[in-house]
This record gives sequence, C-alpha cells and structure tokens, in this order.
Amino acid sequence: MQVHEKMSKNVAHCRADTTLAQAARKLWDSDCGALPVVDERSHVVGMITDRDICMAAMTTGKALGALRVADAMAKDVATLRTTESLHEAEMQMRARTVRRLPVVDDQGRLIGLLSCNDLIRWVDDTSAPTSRELDATHLLRTLATIGRARRAQPVRVVNHPRNHVRTNSLHATPAAMAPEAPIATRLEAAAKAP
Repeated sequence: MQVHEKMSKNVAHCRADTTLAQAARKLWDSDCGALPVVDERSHVVGMITDRDICMAAMTTGKALGALRVADAMAKDVATLRTTESLHEAEMQMRARTVRRLPVVDDQGRLIGLLSCNDLIRWVDDTSAPTSRELDATHLLRTLATIGRARRAQPVRVVNHPRNHVRTNSLHATPAAMAPEAPIATRLEAAAKAP
C-alpha cells in the first residue's frame, strides 16, 4: 500500500513568519498537534508542534504573539512522496523518531501528511490484504522507538518577567531551582539509607 492511500489531505499548515499565537490557534482549530511550515511556493521548510510552541514560550519568557514560527520550528524535515510504500514511510518515521511526515509532490510542494495514527488505522483495517500480525508487530516496534525517552539535557536559568525559567543549555540550574529526582531514584536512595 502506498502513502497516497492513507495520508491526510488538505493539511493545516503555516509560514515561518507566522506568530506562535497564530500557529497555536491553527493547531487548536484544526485539532492537530503539528503543522508543516511552508514557503511562498508551498515547499516544506520546517515543522512546528504544540510542544515546540510551549517550550519556546517557556524558555524565552516572551508572549506567543512576540515569537515567530521560525524561532521554534524544526528545520531538518524529512518528506515523503505519494508513491512510497507505507512500510518505507514507517521506517523513515522510526529512523527519524518522528510521529508525522509531510507528503510532497514532484515539485516538493505540500500535498498531505502521514502520521502514526494513519499507520495504526492501516494496520487495523480488516479489509486490507496484508499480513496484519506482522505489520502490527513491526508498527509496535516503530512506535516504541519513536516514544523512547530521550536523555535529559542540562539546563540553565534565564530571567523571566515572573520568575526564573529553566532552558536547555550547558549551564546547570541552581540547587534551589533543581527539579526533584524521579520517584524511582528517591525510593532507591531511601532503601539504601541506614
């Protein structure tokens, strides 16, 4: 089965100069978690997620209306062609650890989006002539790879109008601002204490 058979069409998207407030509104109105970012010719130049928007606001301390999509979007975006197989698309999602890939035409213009949810519906389609058990096992492995926890990065504190904000950086957070250790770590330490 090919990408064009399961991709979403008429995909909500935005431009790099769109404010994060406008992008957040579009995500809300479209009931989606990510927007492809396109240039004036509809070529994909990035992706922005609801998480990207939240982290940009938190790390800068600025209002969403004061930030642009270009400030927070992922710029290294893989794309799919309509004629690629769903298995090829799934392997690209796994390799890139992403949940969605924009679909482009021969000129590189956005024409759709393929998501993990589209792949789940494909595997769950009882009318599809595929080896469902093998596809489901393969997809589960892909979802596990995509969802694997990433290593935490050091943080630094930046001035924020309301208080201090933690951001990714090579500087450590002061002890007073340091997050509490995960419960499993605290339990292990308590078990080892005399």
